Amino acid sequence: MPDWFGRNLDALFDLVLAVLPGPLTIRWIHAEASAKAMGADFGIVVGVLRDAEEAPKSGFKLRLCKGATTEFRE
Repeated sequence: MPDWFGRNLDALFDLVLAVLPGPLTIRWIHAEASAKAMGADFGIVVGVLRDAEEAPKSGFKLRLCKGATTEFRE
């Protein structure tokens, strides 16, 4: 991330839509383990990334995986 970029969830949203080249897919491996470790914060982060996914012309996709390969959807 550029030094001038914020360090919050709004910045994450902007990062995946405006800074990183697209189309972009984030494949979050072991997301189930992350959900356990992060608690409620996991749902908040996933919500921000889902909002980015639904933004018009975003070209962004989030894939949550239980292990290294199996997808699940929160």
